[in-house]
Amino acid sequence: MDLQKKLGQIWNDDFCEHLVRFLIKEGIPNREKQGEEFFRRIEEWKDTFCLEEKRIKLIGVKGWYFFIDAMEFLFDFYSLSEEEVEEAVWKMFLVNEFSNLDEQERDFYRREYNEEFFQNYYPEFQKIFLGREAVLSDFEKNICDEFQFAFSKGCVVQLTKELWTEELERYGRESSERFSFYCDNSQREKNMELIEELKGEYPRYQELVSILKHDLEIGQVFRVNEHNCEDTMFYIGLRKERVYFFRIEDFA
Repeated sequence: MDLQKKLGQIWNDDFCEHLVRFLIKEGIPNREKQGEEFFRRIEEWKDTFCLEEKRIKLIGVKGWYFFIDAMEFLFDFYSLSEEEVEEAVWKMFLVNEFSNLDEQERDFYRREYNEEFFQNYYPEFQKIFLGREAVLSDFEKNICDEFQFAFSKGCVVQLTKELWTEELERYGRESSERFSFYCDNSQREKNMELIEELKGEYPRYQELVSILKHDLEIGQVFRVNEHNCEDTMFYIGLRKERVYFFRIEDFA
């Protein structure tokens, strides 16, 4: 199986169309309960497949903060069919995106969907819901709205493990250099709260990268999106019976 091609069929301009199909296939939409089944299923997938999660926050490389959400899942892509790989990708992605939301954040997706706005300004996006009005609630439409501009054709790139860890090391180095400015003696007193918040995060990040560098079972690695202050970037690192799934944000 050409995994880069398979991942590229998911992460592209039609991402939301694929997302709608997956939600319907899983029987998740529920017009009356607005997301209740969705979040129940997210927790079920996390309990079943997620082995470990690390959430790290550093000073931004390009933006203000640099967020790293590193998860390890119990999937063996090398033994799965194409259909099973796609299901695994959706489960990892949705667990990563939605398993740690508080109630206020969940309510954001339960709000009334602004159908008139999308009919007027983004009719092409609105078309993915045609013929599905009896199934999809405002909740599912708002979930899709979150990602309508997130991915483009060709955004999936294959890396070696060495290139992956080099990229992560570079981000850590650039962030550390910016952080050192806040720790400088002339700046230290006014930045003590920030220093105390983040000083323990850098050793955690370095430990995470070190684990990856010394993991001899990591084979193929894929990056989704480039690193910038506009889009969320993802890494998928495959090893025997395991998948590393990283979500990285560095927004201004």
